Amino acid sequence: MNKIAIYILMVLVFLVASIGFSPKTLEFEQQLKELALRIFFCGLFLGLLFFYKYIHRFFFYGVGPKMSQKFYPSVNSADTVHYFSRILGFSIVFSSVQIYLLGGVVITIAPLFFRSLIIFLIYFVSLSISESIAFYQFTYEDEISKRKNLCYGVIHLCQSIALAFVIKRVIIVSDFFLPLGESFGWLFFLWLYASVIFGLAIKLFSSYSKLPFNKLVMEKNMALGISYSGYILGCALLVNSSLLKKTTDITMYLQTVGLKTLLIILILPLFIIGVKKVFLFRDHSGISGEYEFDLQRPEIGYGLYEGAIFLASSLMTTVIVDQIFFGNISPFLSFP
Repeated sequence: MNKIAIYILMVLVFLVASIGFSPKTLEFEQQLKELALRIFFCGLFLGLLFFYKYIHRFFFYGVGPKMSQKFYPSVNSADTVHYFSRILGFSIVFSSVQIYLLGGVVITIAPLFFRSLIIFLIYFVSLSISESIAFYQFTYEDEISKRKNLCYGVIHLCQSIALAFVIKRVIIVSDFFLPLGESFGWLFFLWLYASVIFGLAIKLFSSYSKLPFNKLVMEKNMALGISYSGYILGCALLVNSSLLKKTTDITMYLQTVGLKTLLIILILPLFIIGVKKVFLFRDHSGISGEYEFDLQRPEIGYGLYEGAIFLASSLMTTVIVDQIFFGNISPFLSFP
């Protein structure tokens, strides 16, 4: 509390000094008002964070009650990683908020709170669904509270962050915070599409990785945690690259998004194979001798190999899918 009091005192001294030593102009007074409003909204955001903390108990039985108690980060590393996944997820999702003070502060607060509640609910529902898909055989109480499973915590952290970036992209492309935008329908549609694709990506991890997911989670093997982290973050990049700004023509929008998704499916394997060929990576699974390797007890290096290749390939795929602009000129050469 003493640090907070000192900080508030420093802010007040700064404001008094600014008012006392600066010329009294309309522009300066406007800047002071804007500064005061920004500090006010900072407090409002902290209030929303407080609300976000307590709403957990309605969605997550295990971690919800714990977030309303004192927390000691040094006691259980797995619990700390899991705990901070909630804070980072909130910060990423809430960084999509846009505030338009067109009708005054009082008129702005109510819609802001209502729309913030909607994005909280969307994130919570998405997080609950993704957890039920990835960890259908595991529980928070068993893996975090009892076994202190750091692998479980790392997987949950990266999955929460990846999902938060997807939800942020959905909010931005749907123009959800525009004051006059009819964006609730678009938000629901894009969220539904992104959730289906993200859930499908979680299920397809076993098709990409050679590591047995459930077995290695139970054994607290960090190779799986690193591999899955790179994979799920790459999937988030790919889902975001397939989402476009909303348009009035829903048919054209669906066609464009479908074509970009198909392009991702075609391009991504080429980059995965190409990266392995260019850098001469060799997978020694199942080979006996000097390079004997057991997929049941993988080293961290193999998990990094799988995760990094998928993440790097995803980054390069987004360039091909989303960052090539043809303009009005035909991309093909014409010959006489």
